[in-house]
Amino acid sequence: MFVIRDEQIQNFIAKTDDEMVDVIKLALGETNPARISGIEGSMLADMIRAGIERARSHELSRAEDIAAFVAVMFEIAPNFDEQSQINDLLNHPKMTPTFRFYQTFEGVPETAWEEAERNYNVEIWFTAKPSN
Repeated sequence: MFVIRDEQIQNFIAKTDDEMVDVIKLALGETNPARISGIEGSMLADMIRAGIERARSHELSRAEDIAAFVAVMFEIAPNFDEQSQINDLLNHPKMTPTFRFYQTFEGVPETAWEEAERNYNVEIWFTAKPSN
């Protein structure tokens, strides 16, 4: 029986960060063009790279998880992960990183997401280091 391991699938999706940037840029253009319209190509790539690094700071390593995290940064705020309830869940010690991230959509109230959006910090796009 032929089996493809998860690691192989991840490498197929995006072997390098540059490929991941391209995949995320394409996905954002298809799903949320208004959020990226008017952003010059190299600046957008830098913003996505900052998002990739920020996603990894939460121990996300799967390409689709990183892409989803970056998409949320564009949709809500680049620093959405600093909101206390979101941050608590993203750093929960007894869950896997992927589970923690996706639980934020189920386990965090709408008011927390609204607060995250109100606290939008544009500087995050241009500084790769998150402030946990």
